[in-house]
Amino acid sequence: MPGFLSVLFTSSLVFGPSCVTQEFVSAPASTTLPQTTPLEKGQVQGNTYRNKSLGLSLTVAPDLTFGIPEMKGVPGTTPLLVKVSAWGQRNPPSVSLGTIFYADALAYYSSVQRSVDAYVRKVTSANLKVGFAPVDSHTHGQLGGVLFHRSDFRKGSVYEAVFVQTCGSYAFVFIFVSPDVDGANRLISETRVNLDAHRLACAGDGPDESR
Repeated sequence: MPGFLSVLFTSSLVFGPSCVTQEFVSAPASTTLPQTTPLEKGQVQGNTYRNKSLGLSLTVAPDLTFGIPEMKGVPGTTPLLVKVSAWGQRNPPSVSLGTIFYADALAYYSSVQRSVDAYVRKVTSANLKVGFAPVDSHTHGQLGGVLFHRSDFRKGSVYEAVFVQTCGSYAFVFIFVSPDVDGANRLISETRVNLDAHRLACAGDGPDESR
């Protein structure tokens, strides 16, 4: 998308001999964020990740194992992002099951790029650039009682279900990776998300007749 000038982060997901790369781009790193709760990496205990600075608790499917949480950038400047991934054991030639979460600070984006729809378009554009094809039209799904945008993609034997929502000062993104939609849906059904409603104002946490 025009106006994004530098790479925010690149994560490589390795499935057998192939490598899937997802790029997200941002504004220059000189932008200063407004004063907010300092962003932390968060902590992993068993199959649960907690991040008090985000007001988030994430418990993944029992057959996944978390890696070490990462922070991209320096608090007080941009780009600024935290990311954590959980993966299952790979049984070649099948694709590993995995759940990825990241929170992207929105303050450095222009006002027209901070909406849920704008962020979904950014994620979709990044996936298209690395060879993923949309599977279905955009739908919705709930995590932690909040309605998220859901977009599904496929690249070869890799299937992704991507959930996007804006919560407070961040875009919250959950990516469920599997060989097929059934595996992705299983991961989603076994994922537990708790959000601190007193601190976060998620765009989709209002009343909705589809719930």
